Amino acid sequence: MGERIVRNISYTLEIQWDGSNWTNESQYLMSLSGAFELVKPSESFLNGRPIIGEHQLILWNETSRFSDYNGSSSIFAHITKGAYERKKVRLSVTIEGVTSWVFKGQIKRIDESFVERTVTIVCRDPLEWLKTKVSSAMILNEPAHEVIARYLTDAGLDDGTDFVSVASGTVGNPATIDFFTQSIPYVWLDDEAVWDELSEVVRSLGGRVQVRSDGKVYVEADWHWATGSFTPIVTFTLSNAGDILPTFIDKEHADEIIVEYSERVMGSTDTELWKLPKAVYVYPGKTEVIEARFQWPAVVVKALADYSLVDISGKDLSASGASLTMQSYGQRSIITLTNNSTSVCVLAALKVYGTPLLGLPSQQIKLRDNALQYSLTIEERSNFYIQTRAQAQALANVLQWLNKDRKRLYTISKIQGKPEYEPGKRVAINAGLLSVAGIIVHVGYQGKTGESGSSFSQTLRIIEDEFQQPLFIIGSSLFSDNKVYWH
Repeated sequence: MGERIVRNISYTLEIQWDGSNWTNESQYLMSLSGAFELVKPSESFLNGRPIIGEHQLILWNETSRFSDYNGSSSIFAHITKGAYERKKVRLSVTIEGVTSWVFKGQIKRIDESFVERTVTIVCRDPLEWLKTKVSSAMILNEPAHEVIARYLTDAGLDDGTDFVSVASGTVGNPATIDFFTQSIPYVWLDDEAVWDELSEVVRSLGGRVQVRSDGKVYVEADWHWATGSFTPIVTFTLSNAGDILPTFIDKEHADEIIVEYSERVMGSTDTELWKLPKAVYVYPGKTEVIEARFQWPAVVVKALADYSLVDISGKDLSASGASLTMQSYGQRSIITLTNNSTSVCVLAALKVYGTPLLGLPSQQIKLRDNALQYSLTIEERSNFYIQTRAQAQALANVLQWLNKDRKRLYTISKIQGKPEYEPGKRVAINAGLLSVAGIIVHVGYQGKTGESGSSFSQTLRIIEDEFQQPLFIIGSSLFSDNKVYWH
């Protein structure tokens, strides 16, 4: 290994214990570690599902400042009984006078070691909080980037801070969500986790989801992988890396691509979507909530009309304080019966009508390159967001473009860390007879601080940039090197 340069490094750790003000906890920081990854370690870098990033901080806890049972701690009210969960954390590193973010996230848990007199604060990036479940009404023909932005907003993320949509992007604050030419014909959420749905919609587009060190969510289309004239942000050699280990990937490339899709059509108007299974009785001053789950998702749900609210003798209570309201979503309605009358209210019968969305039998697009000898197949099945043949064909072409060339994966270890090394960035490797361009797909980092000095190092995984073929054309987009880029 070549000469190593000792760098002047310091960290600033801040935590928003009270939910609004930042508290500097840098004096307690001992070490840090984490990773930025495009996919789970068990998944293919080319076709895998996204992963929620995790970051760990070890803090000195000799005074029990971070112990949630220590009532004398100044932050006790903000950490006791798990009150610390989802509190915002941000960590920056200053290297030779230049300050950059290491990560921005939120606390998932705090683990205490009595022997070591430390606590480990485990943080997750904003994707962790997309696990919240959401319901939404049916939306027709929404551009894919607007679907993505709406899902992030529905989960509680702020457009402009946690991500930047196409609509709100500016020169000073550019969009972190790529523009996609595709629209999704029918979209809704039915009490479903936003994280799962976001993963599926981005996968259906051949895109990637990640959170970078600035704490923002990025959704990138596959044209970010397209080759062209570029200058690598760094060239790794044996003088600035501990080791360079190439690994041949023999199970992530395919000569056959299969993409399944299922078209949907609207059914007849005024179709009965749901009916009340039995009479509902509500006492005076009480409220009853009824959940109506439809047999089919509904493009249109008509306002309630076919019902009656009466007392046990049959007298109409609608004008005497009994009322019925309905909030409808894609595949269910929440019906609320409020009885402010002086009699027991009876809802004897109720039907919900509307226009159902009907699914057609599944079909598939199959692409095969008989010149290749991989005998491996990449399949994308049961993805609701692939609803048209055009969508399926587009995704199949992207998957074929990504998977037809064999590539190597390079692990570059023990490098002097720089926050700008992030997934998606292009780098070069030059070691002996090896000269190759690559794309970062994983960044693992570790650091320490204390009286003996501070350090910040990284381990990178880089996939060989062999995406030489032009992408297929949707519309047209020619760059200066005359390659056609999918957009």
